[in-house]
Amino acid sequence: MKKLITIFLILFFASVAFGQDIIVAKKKGAPDYYCDSCPDATGGADVDCEVPDGTVDGLCGWTVVETGGATGEINMADACDNSPALGCTDIPMTYCMSVVKTNTTETDLYAKIAVSGVRLYIQFYIKILAESLENTESFRVFGLTTDGVTGSVDITLFQTGGLLYFQRGYHIAAGWQQDVGGTAVTLDTWYGIRLDVNDGSDTVQWWVDYNSDGIYTDEGTASGLTLDRTPIVYIQLGDSGITYTHSFMITGLKVDDDTMPNECVR
Repeated sequence: MKKLITIFLILFFASVAFGQDIIVAKKKGAPDYYCDSCPDATGGADVDCEVPDGTVDGLCGWTVVETGGATGEINMADACDNSPALGCTDIPMTYCMSVVKTNTTETDLYAKIAVSGVRLYIQFYIKILAESLENTESFRVFGLTTDGVTGSVDITLFQTGGLLYFQRGYHIAAGWQQDVGGTAVTLDTWYGIRLDVNDGSDTVQWWVDYNSDGIYTDEGTASGLTLDRTPIVYIQLGDSGITYTHSFMITGLKVDDDTMPNECVR
């Protein structure tokens, strides 16, 4: 038994050292609603619901990708920065998913989980803690991808004129198309984001709750488009080939295939 444990530890740390994917597996007896089912399924989370419970096993099925050495970290059970507070009484704020890029060495730094559906309704809450963007630069915070890296639809943080904005992107034959949100955002503030991605009718719509009060601003619908990177098979938190230092947290990620997830209880 000791030999087996020793071999496992050697293989594990070797995989980390060489930047290989780390599979976050479900622990026996872990609550199902941290995985592919959720107690709020009737309220719009019948595909996925992710609220960290304090252990990496609590978020089952995620693949964590950290390459490039000690240049960043994905933590699926980090201590939440909840001051100022999110204000949702039904989302425990002890632990959050976090992405931290610590230097400018090019790095793949993201977590991915399998998802499927022609139509996906998505809701999550995000707080940007730090960034180093120059004018017109951006990095991905959330994406829908074909393989965990090749993006089809995403949400990025974008800097222009010294201000920060959320930006919705989608990929068609002509390349990436981006739509910038109408309201600037600030660090250390929780925001709610919603996406309605309908590959069946070729539309992508998005909303942002800028005041953390459950009121979402409709940031527009792109219609009549043909997403050329399909099928969508992964949700991605973070980015690949990233050089900008940054830090952000996400919680309350819900995905449904027939209705928008309910806003959290306030």
